[in-house]
Amino acid sequence: MNAVFLAIAATLAANGFERSFDRALEEYKAGDYVAAAATYEQLIAEDIVHPAVFYNLGNAYYR
Repeated sequence: MNAVFLAIAATLAANGFERSFDRALEEYKAGDYVAAAATYEQLIAEDIVHPAVFYNLGNAYYR
């Protein structure tokens, strides 16, 4: 039972990550680098540790 709950919670968390990450990518592609950086910072604040988040945040700051 606990394994099912953990699997569901992990799936929901991943979906939230994907939505935020995709939003940041769209903001970056649209040239809104400030908004993209803010979205990446929000992911980091939520303890998302993924190399692409840090890499893309650096690119948004560079632009």
